[in-house]
Amino acid sequence: MASKWVVLVWLCLTAGCQNLKAANQMQGRDGFDSRIRCAVFLSPDCPIANAMAPTLGRLGEYARQEDIETLLIYPRKGLTNSEVDTHAQAYGLVGRVVLDPDCRWVKALNASVTPEAFVFTGEIKDANVLYQGRINDLYRSVGNRQEQARTHDFRKAIQRSIAGNWKQVVGPPAVGCTIER
Repeated sequence: MASKWVVLVWLCLTAGCQNLKAANQMQGRDGFDSRIRCAVFLSPDCPIANAMAPTLGRLGEYARQEDIETLLIYPRKGLTNSEVDTHAQAYGLVGRVVLDPDCRWVKALNASVTPEAFVFTGEIKDANVLYQGRINDLYRSVGNRQEQARTHDFRKAIQRSIAGNWKQVVGPPAVGCTIER
């Protein structure tokens, strides 16, 4: 914590205090205002993604309270803004809805299933992935659901990033519905 204050004081002296933002804030090229971002790939018709919705809603709210943007990415042709907005609202998801019919985000982050979670920095063109993997262990495999999740990998990745640990971690693989490119 002390090192964070040393950096802030140094920045204040060299850049001027009026330009400082919170430690996890940085103006991005595409207008984003978060250094650390979360992304979750979703599909309205994926039962595993829909089963994860309560957890994703809580994690989206947690990230928002920490000034971290969460992208709810829908990588499927034919979906409309209205459909994905309705889905996100119906399932209590918190974040910015992104249609990805051309799979730009899928390719940039190397996503393969819905739901798959990411914590990253940077922009779509040069994303630095800090975490890629499952949300939790509610599903051990397709069709193999536990009563409740015991391991919360995505939450831990968000917490590590907030704490300043930007070491890249590949989590356990996400279980879900295949993203067709």
